Amino acid sequence: MHHTTVNDPTRWRERIASGLPCVIWTIVAAGASLTLVSLLGTTPLLRGPTVEAETFIVKDKDGTIRAALGLTDATGEPGLVLYDHDGNANVLVHLGTDGTPGMWFYEKDRVRAALTARDSEAQLEFYDRNNRVRLELGLLQDDTVRVRLHDQQGQLRAALGDLELNPRLKNLKKKRSTASVVLFDQRENVIWRAP
Repeated sequence: MHHTTVNDPTRWRERIASGLPCVIWTIVAAGASLTLVSLLGTTPLLRGPTVEAETFIVKDKDGTIRAALGLTDATGEPGLVLYDHDGNANVLVHLGTDGTPGMWFYEKDRVRAALTARDSEAQLEFYDRNNRVRLELGLLQDDTVRVRLHDQQGQLRAALGDLELNPRLKNLKKKRSTASVVLFDQRENVIWRAP
């Protein structure tokens, strides 16, 4: 830097004056940024009106109900129902009176499958056209698994996996291997088992 530039008061004022707008804009931008950050930190990003109701109905362009979210009549617990194009309930998701979740799949108002969770257990059930459970898949509290097959009358005919002690199954051990298979007759008496 040349010695005369530093000592020349006129040049020094010109340099400050020419840089002053940049300094002012920098201060304004920093202040605006700090204000925005403080506002975002205390205010939710998504704000809008709250809608409250006991039931919400979703209809298609033809006026057919396609979904309903609300409280069930019988228990007052929340539930969601999804309908097909013909107005048949196809999916039901809701909480039981004890707060346990469940999901049911329907075909023309008949239950075909159900998924429930209760007491640290999960169960998936498949139903026939007469609303009888034909196949059960379960994960028990102790993380053991079971598969159960039922006949057309709903009687247990085969079980794979861990079995719990049941008065009808007196000749079975309380816990069997996950790889065990047990077959039953029409009265649910054991007719074959392995191992």
